[in-house]
Amino acid sequence: MSNRFALGTFSQADAKPFAGVVVEQRVLPLSAFPGLTNGDSILSLLEHWDANFAALQTAVASFEEAVALPLAELNAHPPVSLPRQVFCSGANYKKHVIDLIIDEGGGPMTENWIAAKGSPTYLPFGPYLVPAAFVPDPQNLQLTLKLNGEIKQDESTIDELMSSNRSFHV
Repeated sequence: MSNRFALGTFSQADAKPFAGVVVEQRVLPLSAFPGLTNGDSILSLLEHWDANFAALQTAVASFEEAVALPLAELNAHPPVSLPRQVFCSGANYKKHVIDLIIDEGGGPMTENWIAAKGSPTYLPFGPYLVPAAFVPDPQNLQLTLKLNGEIKQDESTIDELMSSNRSFHV
């Protein structure tokens, strides 16, 4: 079994959401992992990431599939439920620059784009968080943004103006 995993927030039917670790299409609640520092939510897990990453890797190595929940039977929620501020680049892909140049007058498209990306509640990510250690080449990722099932953006990080390491900062 691989020691790779992702993190997410899930629920069953109308039950309260819980933080979980995704391993091979199964989810184990964080509460089942011993040795985590403040592992009651994805946010608290991330606040102590250096210690928790090592504990998660050890626990995933002895992952028992029988006690995990099938991913297909769960509802996925945003990994971090508290609104956080994320600053997004308005033109981080070559296509974005072309779109802005075509919209020379700075009309509604430009204004809506900047307003949407700067909104304090705008936080499009998920459904899971994948630790950077499990991403072999961040300059070769396909990023897709869907809104109510409709694809709004489908870009590759290879087309970014700046490298992913420069674009993403925590």
